[in-house]
Amino acid sequence: MRKSRRAIMLVSVLLFSMLTLMFATAAISLAPASLARSAADSGLTASDRATRSGLDWVRSRISQDPRWNAAVAQTFTAPGLYVREGEGQVVGWVAEGSSWSRFRIRFNYQDGAASSAPDSDGMNDPSTAWTDFPYCSCNNLTGSNSRPLPVAQSLTSSSSSSPWTGAPQLTVPSTAMVVSIEGASGRNVSLNAGTPQNFIGAYHKRVAQVVLKLGNNQPITDAAVMAAGNLLLTSSSVVQLNATGGAPARMRTKSNLTVNAGVTSPLGELMHAGSQTISGTLSGVTVKSEDATGLYRIPASKVRVPSSPIGLQAGTYLVDATGHLLYVNMEYKDYVAASPKPPGTAVPTPAGMTIAVTSGNPKVSITLTKDLQISPSGALTGFALVPDGGAPQSATYGGIAATTPPTSPVLTTPDILAQYFNSNYSNKMPLDTATLAAWQAMASANPRLTLANSSASGSRSNSSGYATTSVPYTEYSVSGGGRLLIPNTLPTPPTQAYIWQVGANISNVLNAAAPAEFAGLQTATAASMPAPPATPPAAASAGLKPKDLELKLQGGSSGVMLANDGDITIGAQIASNGSALVSKGDIHLIGTSTDFNSSSGTQLGLNLYAQGSITVDAYDLDATAGGTFHSVKLQGVVYAWKDVTVLAADGSGSSTGPFTLKGSLVAYGGDPAGSSTAGTGNVTITAGSVDITYDPSYVAGLAPAGPFSMKVLSWHQF
Repeated sequence: MRKSRRAIMLVSVLLFSMLTLMFATAAISLAPASLARSAADSGLTASDRATRSGLDWVRSRISQDPRWNAAVAQTFTAPGLYVREGEGQVVGWVAEGSSWSRFRIRFNYQDGAASSAPDSDGMNDPSTAWTDFPYCSCNNLTGSNSRPLPVAQSLTSSSSSSPWTGAPQLTVPSTAMVVSIEGASGRNVSLNAGTPQNFIGAYHKRVAQVVLKLGNNQPITDAAVMAAGNLLLTSSSVVQLNATGGAPARMRTKSNLTVNAGVTSPLGELMHAGSQTISGTLSGVTVKSEDATGLYRIPASKVRVPSSPIGLQAGTYLVDATGHLLYVNMEYKDYVAASPKPPGTAVPTPAGMTIAVTSGNPKVSITLTKDLQISPSGALTGFALVPDGGAPQSATYGGIAATTPPTSPVLTTPDILAQYFNSNYSNKMPLDTATLAAWQAMASANPRLTLANSSASGSRSNSSGYATTSVPYTEYSVSGGGRLLIPNTLPTPPTQAYIWQVGANISNVLNAAAPAEFAGLQTATAASMPAPPATPPAAASAGLKPKDLELKLQGGSSGVMLANDGDITIGAQIASNGSALVSKGDIHLIGTSTDFNSSSGTQLGLNLYAQGSITVDAYDLDATAGGTFHSVKLQGVVYAWKDVTVLAADGSGSSTGPFTLKGSLVAYGGDPAGSSTAGTGNVTITAGSVDITYDPSYVAGLAPAGPFSMKVLSWHQF
């Protein structure tokens, strides 16, 4: 029995040993595969971290400039970080212990030479094309239109054709950004003076595509419309209130809320801190009585400034149907009150501004391709650009009515003498019977003229402004030197007769005479002679109205900027793509609508920033009593330290136009560098229909340094 038990135990030990050996052998054989998988997982994890490092880098660069696309060559170094940018390509290396990870981002489509085409990257092809990374990025944060985004033809192709073959990879919405980031990690990296260059051997990589939008990073309650004072909204139809990304859509006031319409929203809130009156039905909208946070703050220090601008001096500028720019050295309010209206002096258009006359409507287009800075002119600070036919506002605000300058200019004696003797004029003024008689009477009675010869005759060179026909004339000697020759009769044709000056310039001598000596000369000349040819008379204009005049604000990805230390008044249609009007005073857009601009019906990508108030008046100046209003569609930020008023209806419902805003509208009620003051910033919107969508992204075109943060809308990794 004892031997039998020992035999059974021996067999059991042998069997257990064999099983142990089998498991050990299997474990040893599986170890390399497990280690390989562990190393691969570690490499992919490091690649993931590299893509996120690339995203963090993009966020950092966008916070400094929302138009950034790595076009400018720059190198950044810090402990454990090396980033090289340029030609639309970004390469970044991040230290991880003793090894490195890399991220790459490509904004350059490699689509040929730089082009202004809307589907181009706007850059020359890079000196070193990337053939192994076909996924492009596109910064459309400041764009008001969507943009197609390509993918390279293949991994071995260094460029895509025109600018890509076939359909685009995707379409980038306006005010959005698509970033394609390659993150890579490898065990061995070649170094040059401690700076990583390339991976040696195999490496792991990930690609992430991220859709970003700008958001608000201020401690406020987001809202499409914000007012420190009263908020009054009147619409003939139900107000549409929305927000991007499915966020709550709000209108806020720190005072009284009055809505003379119904309001519908997928998720809407009307917030006030005073009384509330709502006359229509609310759908998907709640009303709250609270004032928990402040209003959206964009201080003047955050607003972008003109870059290499062209300049004009302050004053009022008129535009006539022939495309002349006429300057009046007056504030616009003084010009409105003046009677008669001064015709203005012709001024040249600066480089970066062009004026074109077209056969359609608008009849005259002014295009700005550079920023425009208005400089004070003495005590003048305001800037106005209006048509010569007048730019009256609707009856609520009064304004300037169309006027016709007198057909016969009232000329002073110095004016008359300058007409005949100033060499700046290419032709001397011809004579008629009445004017010749006035000159003869003046000469015979003037004590400064001495009769020298009453029967002289001869002809003069036309190149000097003299008559080519030989005529008899009377010669006078002028005290102080010089001779004055006056024809005795008019020749045939009479246009060949002139007043002749010989020798020294006698204008100054004659100008010193008593005004009574020239009374007849002034009357006759004003009645029969044309105005100086140097300044086109306003009477020659067909009388442009705001619908006949268009201001095109063009330029880079965020348009151009028109800035002034005083008021800005524009009586024209405006075509813009992310441009900005920035004023230390008020901003008035008179007769502005989307019905007549070059992209009729589309929204105007326009930011408005005023340290005073902002008024947008879509009144049609050709209308009869009661007025007709056209549509206004704005895409951008409307920001005033004081009040904001939008008029697209007369309030009675007899004349209405739609108002659409995508962005945000703020009447801060004070300097946004500090706290707003309740009751001092009112918002008044009157329109046939109102459609407002809150989107904080547009602040990037106005305030490049913020205040905003980046929101990730989607993240796709492969």
